[in-house]
Amino acid sequence: MAQFGRMKNTANIGDIISIKGYIGDLFIVESWTHELEYNEDLVIESIIYDVTDVKTGDFLIAFDEDVTVVERAESKSKSKTVGDFLSVNINIDDIMDGKITPVPEPVMEESETIDKLLDEINDYHELIQVFGDDNNAYKTRIEYAEMKLKEITEGGDGDPLC
Repeated sequence: MAQFGRMKNTANIGDIISIKGYIGDLFIVESWTHELEYNEDLVIESIIYDVTDVKTGDFLIAFDEDVTVVERAESKSKSKTVGDFLSVNINIDDIMDGKITPVPEPVMEESETIDKLLDEINDYHELIQVFGDDNNAYKTRIEYAEMKLKEITEGGDGDPLC
């Protein structure tokens, strides 16, 4: 078979890959496209992968230059299928050579948390007005949000004098 273009695909269908910018996420290659775009003065060649996140099932498109193969499709005997998704046991340090930068959890200020809880309570009240609450699911969520709000405003020990 003749070579199409100058590029060769990094990954094949069924391979498990990581994508630059998605640290710790793994994807399975569903398909790939090799394109040659001819313009008046140049030819643009690209390889694009259609991939699915192995944990969430989210669909994504990745360019060849951002792809690193973690496990080839022919070596999947080391893996097992869980539901519709592939479960792969891989040490992320092996992929990233220990270059993982921890992402700090965003810290919400107390006023932001209070605003969020009040918005949540109002939203659930509106849902009850529009749809009703036969199984008390919305009411339970309102009570939980009110409990969290009470913890924040009363200092967490239930004593309103604190």
